Amino acid sequence: MKFTLKKIIYHTALFFSLVAIFISCGPDEPTGPTQRLSFHIESLAVNPLQFQFTPSVGVTDTTITFDINGTFRTVDETKSDNAQFAYELIRISDGASVAFGLIPITSGQTNIQQTISISTNTTDFNDYRLYVFAIRNDLVVSNTAQSLIKVRGFAIGVPEIIAVNNPDTVWIPSTGANPFALQAKVTHPDGQPLIDRVLVHIRDQNNNFLSGSPFQLFDDGSQSSGDMIPGDSIYTRVFSIGPGNNPDVYELSYFAIDNLGSSSDTVRTTMVIQR
Repeated sequence: MKFTLKKIIYHTALFFSLVAIFISCGPDEPTGPTQRLSFHIESLAVNPLQFQFTPSVGVTDTTITFDINGTFRTVDETKSDNAQFAYELIRISDGASVAFGLIPITSGQTNIQQTISISTNTTDFNDYRLYVFAIRNDLVVSNTAQSLIKVRGFAIGVPEIIAVNNPDTVWIPSTGANPFALQAKVTHPDGQPLIDRVLVHIRDQNNNFLSGSPFQLFDDGSQSSGDMIPGDSIYTRVFSIGPGNNPDVYELSYFAIDNLGSSSDTVRTTMVIQR
């Protein structure tokens, strides 16, 4: 069973409460908990304490690694058997535990050494609190040493719609199909690979979205999408209407989303469907 610091603190508090209740039964005994700790952490050093990413490395998932080195002394040999040191890394912004692990110790050892790695992104901007403590039988049996680790990513831009293009009017044919294309030229200030998708909502004159809206536009140079040139930052999708379509006025809302979830501004146009 994995015990995080939150669980361990709960069990420790419960232990202290039971000890206090038991001791209170004796009239000449102290009223507070008397559990003696097995270890005392005397020093803790973390290297490095800060990670700085710059735009030159690009937006990408990455791994950061840091080393911890500390010293401790044993204060109660009788309660040191089966004890281990543990660490937990907490993201301060939301209190999430992002790393937890054990650091085994051997008899006569007085130092703590561990290398810790976590996955992050070059746009991550967070502070992390590292806790190091000893545990035995799911109870904390040392003081808790802590250190602050800072990750400083870089801010990125958002997708930008440079221009959109669609017919002002599309005529309903008496037979066959009349194809037409919707297009948007979209760029990203930090590189085109960051664009995840380009979309268009189509709403009729009764303020209802067409079934399937939003529709995705593509920059893939494929016959299925109707895009002419792949990778030219012009995203396209070809539609068609037939004799069964009814006259209407459509509102088109173009927008783009990057792979970090940031959205561009929305560009709106209208298109008349006429018989």
